[in-house]
Amino acid sequence: IGGAHLGAQISCDPDTMLPDTVAVDPFPYTADNPLAGITDTACVGEPFATVFQINLPTEITINGTVVGLNGATIAQSNAILNLPSSMTYACNPGDCVYTAGEVGCLVIYGEATADDVGQHDLKIAVTLDIGIPIAQTLPNAAIAPGNYYLNVKPEGSANCTVVNDVPEITENGFDLRVMPNPLSDYAEVQVVIPTADDYQLTIFNAMGAAVQQETLALPAGEGYFTLDASRLPVGLYVFTLRNNEQAASGRILIQR
Repeated sequence: IGGAHLGAQISCDPDTMLPDTVAVDPFPYTADNPLAGITDTACVGEPFATVFQINLPTEITINGTVVGLNGATIAQSNAILNLPSSMTYACNPGDCVYTAGEVGCLVIYGEATADDVGQHDLKIAVTLDIGIPIAQTLPNAAIAPGNYYLNVKPEGSANCTVVNDVPEITENGFDLRVMPNPLSDYAEVQVVIPTADDYQLTIFNAMGAAVQQETLALPAGEGYFTLDASRLPVGLYVFTLRNNEQAASGRILIQR
């Protein structure tokens, strides 16, 4: 996932590893895909940034009809509805014109104030070029159903990266490395586990759906386990390894 560079000039890096099947990362949150949506959480008084990766296809489906897509344009200001007033955004490319078949990104950034605390249901005003310009507000039921909820927490809140209805999990709480990657059927995952526990390994496909899960009893310290991808089709996947307190994630590319 391309990151954001904080400083006088805010920017983001496009993720050239995105598969063609992924038009935007993250996908919107839905009840069927609760791990999607904006997983970064802002805290009052702390610098914040969250990145959208954009990889527009050359065709899209609108209300069941497939149409050609040349690209999409977002206004360089005020195009994200319900965005806290303390925040803004920047595009890559800088003119916010995204060409179909080319990878770009958008970063939302700022420092939240006390007035921003709460959940913000973000919508993006975009003009799609399908031979003629059509204005859309995304997400929407016709093209991309779901929601992009941006959560802002009070100053001093802990673990301001993930908001769940369950106890909060510290993301990137430990190190892991996949070897080899890309892989064919199996890989060895090197991990440094802070606490011996049962950890859940979940693999998600490019659409954000969980396609494989297993529970691993892992000891504290450096260790290894085998990741079995033999039943998965070729493609790019995201995986998470977590217990009730800590989590880490990564990407694997399956090639055969």
